[in-house]
Amino acid sequence: MRIIAFVRDPAVIARILTQIGEPTQPPAVLPTRAPPQAELGFEQGDPSAGQAMWPQIDQTGGDDPWD
Repeated sequence: MRIIAFVRDPAVIARILTQIGEPTQPPAVLPTRAPPQAELGFEQGDPSAGQAMWPQIDQTGGDDPWD
């Protein structure tokens, strides 16, 4: 495909869009969405009791029962 011309006149653009059945106005901009939910219940452990929130995962290949 090669571009041979640009249409820059708003009246001509509106006529072309109307002829091919397309809207001449841009769609409405929707408001932004709310921030993510703060409490999702992913906590693992109780930091006040000295437990880690995310337990360490040993990826060194030690005692793997699936080997």
